[in-house]
Amino acid sequence: MLFLSALVSLLPLTALATPIVTQPANVKAVADYATISKVLNDIISQCKKLVATSGKFNGEAIDAVPILDVSGELLKMLKEGQVKVSGTETIGLTDSIEVLYPVYNLNTAVDGVVKILLDKKAMFDKAGVTFVVADRLEEEKAAAQALVTAVVAKLPVYLPGVIGTTAAQPILDKLGKAVAAFKSTGDSSAAPGPAAPGPAAPGPAAPGPAAPGPAAAPGPAAAPADATAAAPVAPPAAAPAAPAKLSARAKSAKGTRGSN
Repeated sequence: MLFLSALVSLLPLTALATPIVTQPANVKAVADYATISKVLNDIISQCKKLVATSGKFNGEAIDAVPILDVSGELLKMLKEGQVKVSGTETIGLTDSIEVLYPVYNLNTAVDGVVKILLDKKAMFDKAGVTFVVADRLEEEKAAAQALVTAVVAKLPVYLPGVIGTTAAQPILDKLGKAVAAFKSTGDSSAAPGPAAPGPAAPGPAAPGPAAPGPAAAPGPAAAPADATAAAPVAPPAAAPAAPAKLSARAKSAKGTRGSN
């Protein structure tokens, strides 16, 4: 409420600082404010319904169906609301101030939706519907952006659109936060597979070449061979055998001496 009070207090100053363009008499002004107000209030009620339905979710996939049904209806209301608001005429200064109140209440309602969904995110992961919820939130954010643009376009031309945008921007920021949270870890709904083996621990290093030890001290040099040493003497050759005739004579002489 303090935000709205401060915003409302700025409106007269903004109007004075901006050239005032005379608006033609518009008998539909009140009806157009009523249309915009009803669109916003209906969306607020649907947000509260979504919060209540999400609060009953316990992580079973079948129990996510009612949540998706209610959020689907919310998405439909956002889109239809944008069409309805776009078909209205520009509203006056007083109605512009009044329309900020349902915008503020919508901000609070969206905050409740985002909070309950984030609180239940682990259960959505378990049920395997995280990406489904993320996609739905993304669609709702886009539809809410279109609705906000349509509402701001209906403010009087002497009021800068930033006033309406500032009042509604928190709605878009909160939806964007929810989308990011569900998109970033949506794949956690899948059962984790076995972890890939990490790199094998390095085994003991192979021994390198042994460091060379100290060189052995050189032994005493072998004594040089004595050049004067006598060469080994070959045994004497046997005397040649006596001729056969000589042997016969010797035998004959020996026999003669024996007979004497």
